[in-house]
Amino acid sequence: MKKYISILMIALVMLTCSKNDDDNATVPVVEHKIIGKWQHIAFNDDVAPFEWVDVVHGAIIEYDINGTYSYDLSYNNFESHYQRTYQINGSEISLYFLNGELAGTYEFEINENNELISYGLLNWDKFIRIPIQE
Repeated sequence: MKKYISILMIALVMLTCSKNDDDNATVPVVEHKIIGKWQHIAFNDDVAPFEWVDVVHGAIIEYDINGTYSYDLSYNNFESHYQRTYQINGSEISLYFLNGELAGTYEFEINENNELISYGLLNWDKFIRIPIQE
């Protein structure tokens, strides 16, 4: 009996002392908060007075769990639709053309109001999540 208790104690010590390699792991895309559809609602040109300007008929973007980014804009007689792939690294998102060439890398955050803010080179963009309709 003492032998089994000793083995159990050794196993417990080894489990509690083992290093957790998941602490600094990148969040898999499937679990990231950016997954879903978003509508462009405002922009800020990064020039004082730093106020958001509303966007009428803003584009719809979607980040899916497979790493595909879709952009759709239809307004009056103008339409623009395309797809890219994407990768997330911390607070940066990189978009790639379908041939694998880098289209651009942007800083982003999802704020306390559940708004997606994209920090581009010349302007900032604000998006709201579109509920999934079933």
